[in-house]
Amino acid sequence: MVYIPAVGEMLIKLGNPDCCSATINNSFWWLNDQNNPSLTGGSSAWQLAWSNMLDANSDEPSSVAGCSRNGSTQIVVCQMYLSADGGTQQFYDLTPTVGGANWAPNSIDTSGTVTPMGLALWGVGSSGLGGNCAATLSGASTCFGNNYAISGMTYSAEYVQLCIQNPGNKTLVSHPAYDPNCLQPGDGTTQSSGPQFMHNTTIGTYSFSYIDTTPYASTTDKISYSTAGTPCNSTTLTTLTCWGGPFEAPNIEEPHHPYHMWTYDNTDGVMLSFGGAAEGTGFGGLVANQPFCSDCATSNLTEFAITGSNIDPTEICGELSQVDSLNPPYSPNGIPPCTDASGSATSPPYFGNQYPRPDTEAAVVWDDCNNQLILAGGTANSAASFTFNLVTKVWTEQAQAWGSFQATHTREGLVWVHEDGLGNSQCAVYMIYGGSNATTPINEVWKGIPSPGGATIDWELLTFPGATPEADLFPVVDLDPDPTSNCPNGFCMIYITQNQNPTASNQVWQFDPSVYASCSASNVSACTNPSTNAWTQLTTANLGPTLATGGVLCEGVGACHNEGGFNRNTHTFDLMIAGGLEEQNVVAFLNIPPGSSK
Repeated sequence: MVYIPAVGEMLIKLGNPDCCSATINNSFWWLNDQNNPSLTGGSSAWQLAWSNMLDANSDEPSSVAGCSRNGSTQIVVCQMYLSADGGTQQFYDLTPTVGGANWAPNSIDTSGTVTPMGLALWGVGSSGLGGNCAATLSGASTCFGNNYAISGMTYSAEYVQLCIQNPGNKTLVSHPAYDPNCLQPGDGTTQSSGPQFMHNTTIGTYSFSYIDTTPYASTTDKISYSTAGTPCNSTTLTTLTCWGGPFEAPNIEEPHHPYHMWTYDNTDGVMLSFGGAAEGTGFGGLVANQPFCSDCATSNLTEFAITGSNIDPTEICGELSQVDSLNPPYSPNGIPPCTDASGSATSPPYFGNQYPRPDTEAAVVWDDCNNQLILAGGTANSAASFTFNLVTKVWTEQAQAWGSFQATHTREGLVWVHEDGLGNSQCAVYMIYGGSNATTPINEVWKGIPSPGGATIDWELLTFPGATPEADLFPVVDLDPDPTSNCPNGFCMIYITQNQNPTASNQVWQFDPSVYASCSASNVSACTNPSTNAWTQLTTANLGPTLATGGVLCEGVGACHNEGGFNRNTHTFDLMIAGGLEEQNVVAFLNIPPGSSK
């Protein structure tokens, strides 16, 4: 959870289902901890700020039965098969709706409430037609508009989005954000413009149509399905022509597990979100080279503008940047790719030596001293930290960031400390616990000091002369700026955890960063020989709730998948405990009035 000063409430980003195959909806929610129905009898404490909801889990990619192109209308019509483990729900997510309404009769999505997404077509390519086509598929003659190489193999791909229609006469309208390739809204074959977007032709087979206005479009291209070759779920090995979806649309962040990879940029007053395990990705997966990948890591970096209680996303760079980089000057979506400080990311996929790969289970925080985003650890970048300049859109990597100590970090917590309670300008990020992998917690706290300008971070491992709390995966920790009887100078971190033996019992700890104000590479003794213990276990008036721990939900030991943060407006630490099912989630509030105990 993150406190948003302009609203005076906590904001939380959630993904569903909680684990472990696909994410079919994302949402931001406001939490008003003063409107607790169980105490006040008022209405719900939750208010929806933004959501993207799909009907179905992501499905494995499957083969295309055949495509043909109508040169006079530039419409490509393809037939595709359902995957072996799939159903028809996946197609609901590809049904075009704009503003919650269908622009043409549509039997697939009668509700008109599903967010319009896109789909990807791809296959192994060969040389272009007369040098004009990006690539042609092996054994066929269809030309897809995008061409790129992976390990010496040429691929041809098409990323298709939704067309915009005139609501008055249902005619297609040119829209630069979706040109040159887009899906035609509608269902069936009755409209004069030709076959419409998607409909069931026979049991197990669907057809769809899209417009191709690229200069490479041919009037005679066709593709025939072949049963030879590897399945489409081996996206970098298949010899078939394949399709995958849903794939994100411009400025509609696809559903994904967010982890701790989003934060509040208090310099610009926006939310920033990076990566996560997404419903469907282009240039996705941990190796960042799959034309489509379902339930895989994404490279998207999205900014959410906050207007009152409403927030709206804009993609800074990511998957659609990869697509656009194949079609200079950045069409069809108009989103230039971010770059990296090494200059090695010169061709798609744009992941150079200093550009983070699509990632999950990392953490981010905003550095308001250097006006940059800090990304640390994760699954794909577990041994590195990164900074991102929001103005220049340049990533900078610090490889082997934690040296010869614990080399890899994932599922950690990050807390930014601009100033401590003694007035020291620390401009430092504190990395709290997490794991060396997804299942093994590590009992380490690091202080990271970005250099002026933010290019590198001085990471220092802290030593504690006294008792410390148990390490957790995805730790629940946040900064409380208020002076209290336990933290007279204020700006102490509150960490909610629990001991595991002999039985799980809630604990609240306090961490005072002023103890390490002088800690740096030039004064290592201040990191390893502090004058006092920064950790203090606090006593609460009543025992707190049991956190989610262990088992399938956590994969490892200790507490995990609990979320929380400090509300600076109400002086309350808000805690949400994952119960495994949505109806079993628990929300608890810890009151921490200024100048008093907990």
